[in-house]
Amino acid sequence: MSKSFNDWARPYARKLADRGLTPNAISITRIFLSPFITGVYLFWGLSWTILAVAVLALTDWWDGWWARLLGMESPEGKLLDGLGDWALVLPTAVLLVYLGQIPFRLDAWQPWCLLLILARNLSITYVVLLQRERADTISRPKDAQRMSALLIIALAILLINHAWPWWILPLLGEIFLGASTVFALKSWQQYFKQLKEISKGGKHKGRGYC
Repeated sequence: MSKSFNDWARPYARKLADRGLTPNAISITRIFLSPFITGVYLFWGLSWTILAVAVLALTDWWDGWWARLLGMESPEGKLLDGLGDWALVLPTAVLLVYLGQIPFRLDAWQPWCLLLILARNLSITYVVLLQRERADTISRPKDAQRMSALLIIALAILLINHAWPWWILPLLGEIFLGASTVFALKSWQQYFKQLKEISKGGKHKGRGYC
């Protein structure tokens, strides 16, 4: 976002935050609503499910921007943001397995990519919780942001392909999933490099993790 737009939006954002629309409230709303994605599919169909995923994915960007805009970044907010991402990813991935868009076989690479990304997030969240008093010094690498964005795009493409099949969509979904996995591995290494430096007394001024 441009500085001029942020300056224009900040007074309105503060009024909304005073009425309860804080960054943490947005994250908690995403955590609460995301598990109902499968219910949206069962009761209203795939088109509404795609719309729901798109709206919830938008809140993933919104809460981070909202926190930076209002100067309300906090270790708790960082944790909620990361949990919100996975509250959205997990039910969407399960739905795609149910729909047959992600194969659930040992010889298929897609489930292993998702498990690897999940293991990466769980391990980072666990370590950050252990380092809770230093959580505000852990910065979120650009590769972690790319991982999250590419993963959500990959899942959205596969959902769209189930609704409106087109030969190139499965390939695009796999490309985005593979790229997300690469960035997951890179950011995994970057996080633990930061933690190693912090344990030696180094400092990183951070604004998020997972």
